[in-house]
Amino acid sequence: MEKCDIIISGVGGQGIVLASRLIATMALRKGYKISTAETIGMSQRGGSVVSNLRLDSHRKGSLIPKGQANVIIGFEPAEAYRYNEYLNKDTKVLLNSNPIYSSSKTPENEIYSKKEVIKIIELFDKNNTLTACNFNKMALEFGNLKTMNIMMIAIACFNNYLPFSVDELNSTIKEEMPSKIKDINLKAVEFAINNFEKYANINSNNVIKI
Repeated sequence: MEKCDIIISGVGGQGIVLASRLIATMALRKGYKISTAETIGMSQRGGSVVSNLRLDSHRKGSLIPKGQANVIIGFEPAEAYRYNEYLNKDTKVLLNSNPIYSSSKTPENEIYSKKEVIKIIELFDKNNTLTACNFNKMALEFGNLKTMNIMMIAIACFNNYLPFSVDELNSTIKEEMPSKIKDINLKAVEFAINNFEKYANINSNNVIKI
């Protein structure tokens, strides 16, 4: 059983806590020992949120050391960039390219344009295995923005960024989620896998589009 140290970052309201708990549940079902730590800053106002998940055959400290993340799942580009010191040459990055102004970033004090998003994508793409996609746009076209977090976890499983299959994800959703949101999330998983390339930011020729 290989260890997997995962950082999930974004802003409050994006469903990061639910996503991290879903991953933790899959890990427990597969026999991993888990250590977790969450930092939630003014989450109801869109403040920064980060979750550390450490999956291994034995328990360890809950915070991932710099340079040792196996996977970074960035729900927001600038929030993902905050954790670039945790990267190494083997780190896999899944990035939602849709920018959000958190409580610490406003149009008045920081220019946050498409060019800035492209710079962040280029940074990750140059040094790491990267999957970048506008998951917000995908979820909106699906018809429910709240499923964006589930779509990101689905693609992380589908692309082998996480040590779980899509079937394991679906099984966990069926058994762990409340019945009123179970079906919509199962459909969101299927939609994400079938439509991912349509919203991807890097095409087969390695050209970035926003």
